[in-house]
Amino acid sequence: MNKGSYRPEIDGLRALSVVGVMLYHADLGFSGGYVGVDVFFVISGFLITRIIYREINQGTFTLSNFWTRRIKRILPASSFVTLATILAGYIILDPELLSSLSLSAIAYALFLANVYFYRQDSYFAPALESQPLLHTWSLSVEEQFYVGFPLLILLLIRFFKQSTPRLLLIIAILSFVISVVGVYAKPAATFFLLPTRAWELMAGCLIAISADRIQWKKSTREPLSALGILLVVASMLFYSSQTPFPGLAAIFPVGGAAIFIAANCGSGTQMGRVLSLRPFVFIGLLSYSLYLWHWPLLVYGKYLLGALSISAKLSIISLTFILAYLSWKFIEAPFRRKWINGPKWAFCFAIATALLTTGISLSLWNQFRSLENLDSELQKIVHDISWNGIEYQKEDAKLGVQDDERPVDFIVWGDSHAMFHCQQIDELARKLDLKGLAYVNLGSVPVPNLWKPDRSDAFNDQNQKRNLERKQQIIDSGVKDVIMIARWDSYINGYLETEIDESKGRYKTYSMVADSDSRELTSSESYAALQRQFSRLSEEFAGHGIRIWLLLQVPHAPHTDIARKFYRLERFPWLMSADFNEGISREDYEQTRQKTFELFSNLQGDHLMVVDPIDGFFPDDQPMTLFDEERAFYRDEDHLTEHGVSRYLKTTHEETLKAIAVQPNKKQETN
Repeated sequence: MNKGSYRPEIDGLRALSVVGVMLYHADLGFSGGYVGVDVFFVISGFLITRIIYREINQGTFTLSNFWTRRIKRILPASSFVTLATILAGYIILDPELLSSLSLSAIAYALFLANVYFYRQDSYFAPALESQPLLHTWSLSVEEQFYVGFPLLILLLIRFFKQSTPRLLLIIAILSFVISVVGVYAKPAATFFLLPTRAWELMAGCLIAISADRIQWKKSTREPLSALGILLVVASMLFYSSQTPFPGLAAIFPVGGAAIFIAANCGSGTQMGRVLSLRPFVFIGLLSYSLYLWHWPLLVYGKYLLGALSISAKLSIISLTFILAYLSWKFIEAPFRRKWINGPKWAFCFAIATALLTTGISLSLWNQFRSLENLDSELQKIVHDISWNGIEYQKEDAKLGVQDDERPVDFIVWGDSHAMFHCQQIDELARKLDLKGLAYVNLGSVPVPNLWKPDRSDAFNDQNQKRNLERKQQIIDSGVKDVIMIARWDSYINGYLETEIDESKGRYKTYSMVADSDSRELTSSESYAALQRQFSRLSEEFAGHGIRIWLLLQVPHAPHTDIARKFYRLERFPWLMSADFNEGISREDYEQTRQKTFELFSNLQGDHLMVVDPIDGFFPDDQPMTLFDEERAFYRDEDHLTEHGVSRYLKTTHEETLKAIAVQPNKKQETN
């Protein structure tokens, strides 16, 4: 094994990796640049194993010294950038994102950022792309590996010394197999968690253990070295957010990095000498700080400016290099060389930075987690961003009068759109002395025997079961009126362009529905499936004397994140214009909902009343707006805020509830 000699080509490999990651995140090419993180894993596995084995052979290895070096290498720069990110977030972010940032900072301080982000995929959670510390997930993976791997090595060498390489290979293969299966079964867990990433680090470990036995000829090493870089670069160029990853796809960047490192063991190659050139080495030396700084800068840039222009992206990349150089020169290098001496001070520093980060983050989270800590005007604005109607998501949430002795007058059944209407319906029902229940299933079409083929089997099975239960509960309750509110248009037409996020598997057909397995997922097929199953439901309800009041889908907004953009407009008016206040036209709305309108109008009768909200949104053909001087009407591109429901639908809901209230079988039965 190499006796710890410096490998400049590895810094060059780091440079290639970090540039790929930055260009990918800045959307400046390299559609698969994210594989740079996997290359980092291989490099880390190689270098730490080389250190561990060298010191074990010399009889100088101790866990305290190993962890001291890791602390000095990782924590000073990452702690500084984390605290700077929190400070910037305090100035820039809205309270919801600031609270989320605070929790992610605590998770990173505890080496659990990957676990935190893995668990953030809830329906209305802030998008991961808006999380300034998202990139720390990979640091937590490495930190967890640094804690456990030396213990594993010591254990194996003590009890299975001769078999240690083979046992490590078996562990790596098991991790790889789990990754291959998990990328389809549990993609989020597979992406973020150590067990499915360990094989990438261990690929480097195995190269380090085998370095002394690598006796390739120059004629072999040269093409292999070039092949390794080719595999890494090809992955960066040809992979995309649609590539199932890591899994099998990770073989090429991981294998490429491992082959390159192995080919340059003992003596260098031509490709190794290219990556050893001073510009590559210099960027490689800055790679850690570049990785730390680039993502928060991009997130804050997008938050303040919206879609970033090419010049804005290049400016952010330039600023990243400046900050990376400063933090390398004044934080990374001094801490590694002289500012922390010995394990005692290293562990004290680690504990102190964790406590400082956690303390500041907890303070901010506690300050902004409750709207009560904000002034009254800001409370309303932030409420529109963060309110998720959780009180109406629980089973049999009550609406209107709270009288357990009375029968239920109506039930609201729907998806997340219905949830945002419940507050207004609740208030109106109280005034009209009506009692109701809310059956809200997020992301699920409220019609039995329909499912979404582009969603998981578990999701569809759960919603199938719940919808059948809901239908039977409605029939058994004796209620005579059901208000159905849902995102009907998307079940036929699919997602809007503003919502498509291929990195999460959310594309146009993601919300389309089916009622049989042997069909193509097209708009016409989804239309036919919804027509068949809704007709069936309507007829069944009619047989039990139940009338459906179906609210057509509200107009969609031409932008996403409306409430958050309104907050930024109020906070930073000099950075934004109010041009995004104009919604779609009446004509566009009628065209978008044409199929839905046709479907339900053809089914309309005594037991199906189609409620059309169009006049509330376009009175006297006036253009629709997305906010007024005080608050936003839309939370995102299709969900109204409470303020928006009150503005556009109060009259519509009031007329529906009044019609329900005067039904002969209502008041007389309760007297």
